[in-house]
Amino acid sequence: MPRRIVLFGASGKAGRLVARELVAARARPVLAGRSHQKLAALGVQLGHGLDIAVADAGNPESVGNILRRGDVLVSTVGPFARLGTTAIEGAIAAGATYVDCAAEAGFLRRVFSDLDSRARAAGVALLPGIGFRYAAGSLAAELALEGLGDAVTRVHVGYAIHGVARGRDAGGLEPLTLFRRHPALTDIAVAVRAPRRSRQRAAVIATAYATDGSTLHRVRAHGPDAYTLTARFLAWTAMRLASHDGAQAGALGPVDAFGLGALRLACEAAGLSVDHF
Repeated sequence: MPRRIVLFGASGKAGRLVARELVAARARPVLAGRSHQKLAALGVQLGHGLDIAVADAGNPESVGNILRRGDVLVSTVGPFARLGTTAIEGAIAAGATYVDCAAEAGFLRRVFSDLDSRARAAGVALLPGIGFRYAAGSLAAELALEGLGDAVTRVHVGYAIHGVARGRDAGGLEPLTLFRRHPALTDIAVAVRAPRRSRQRAAVIATAYATDGSTLHRVRAHGPDAYTLTARFLAWTAMRLASHDGAQAGALGPVDAFGLGALRLACEAAGLSVDHF
C-alpha cells in the first residue's frame, strides 16, 4: 500500500501547484499548513475530500505530530534558511522521508553537513532542492559528465530563470552531490541569471571541461516556467517515494535517490527537453 504524502505549505503558491499535480495524478495528499481555513478552502477547490493537518513551521514538535513513520513529507514552506530545519527535524523524529524545493545554497549545505548524520542514524532520507533549481541542473550536469570519466575536471552549470538576480551562485545542490559522485572533479561552478527575452522558457546549461579548459560536452535542459517544473518534479518525487521502497538514508541528490535513467524519464515527462552539444 502506498505511503501517505503530506504536503506541508499546501495553501501557499508553490504548495497549491504541487497539490494540483498530485491530485491530477490520482494521489491523495494530506494538505498540511498553519491555517485550517485556507487548507479547507483548497480541499474544496480540489474536490477530492482530502485530509487536512495543521502544523506550525516554527514548531518541530507540531510538524512531527502530523506525521507517521514511513510518510513522505513534501515541504514548500520557506524561506528555508529560517523555516526549513523545523520540518526536517519533525520528519527525522517521526521517521518520515523529507522532500523540499529549497533553492537557498546555505540551507542546502546545512542539510548535507549538519543533518545528514542524524538522518542516517534515524534511517530517514532527506531530498532537498528538488525543484527546477536544482534538480534540472543536477540532471544536465550528470548527462554532461556521462561516459567521460576522469577526463573531466570542471563543470559549469548555468540557470536562466525569470525573477532572479544575475550572478554567480554560492553553490546549490550540484557541488554537494557531484563531488562525491565524480571524485575527479576539482571545480563545480553554479550561476543564475534572468532570461534575455521576457518569454524565454526556463533553461539550464551544463558544460563539462577538460583540464586544458576545452569543452568536452554540453547539455541544455529547458521547459515551461520554473514554478510549473518544480511542482511536477516534487509531485513525481513524492509519488515515487510513496510507491517504492524507501530511498537510502541520509541527505541525497535526485540521482543518488533514483538513478540517472529514472530521473531523466521523470524530467522529460514533466516537460523538460534535453539537447546535447
